[in-house]
Amino acid sequence: MSCSCNDCTDITLFSGNPGTNGIFGGQSSKWKFDAVAGIAPAISYIRFNVGVPASVTTIYINETNFDSTDMSAFLASFNATGDYGLIRLFKEFDANTFWIGTITNIVDAGTYKTLTVTHTQSNGTFSADDAIVVSFTPIKQGALGAEGSIVATGVWD
Repeated sequence: MSCSCNDCTDITLFSGNPGTNGIFGGQSSKWKFDAVAGIAPAISYIRFNVGVPASVTTIYINETNFDSTDMSAFLASFNATGDYGLIRLFKEFDANTFWIGTITNIVDAGTYKTLTVTHTQSNGTFSADDAIVVSFTPIKQGALGAEGSIVATGVWD
């Protein structure tokens, strides 16, 4: 049995607007950058203690993020293992503008956290009100493995 179709109908397809981009996966959230160095960032802001990225030793981050979400549990997780971790800040939609460092201490200052950090690498600078994605990777020193056993001893020729 065969079938043939000689009657064709053109179908017009329409393209919609592109959707919004998501942020970096993993343990990440978004804040706005406060270009004024200092302490006590406003709601939804993050700031450095100095204006030169390579010289940053302290990051101040409000517990409320860009989307007005309470991120205090997320920020507290930076010390959940007791070994702190790595922090990466980058400009949303421009991963070439970033700051990476190691967290060495965290202080809860009430409505914000004070992170003591050691700069690892950075590129470019953040401007006032830039959307900044904050990503965290925990570092956990694993338990020491069991000592291996000695199988044989002796003198070998």
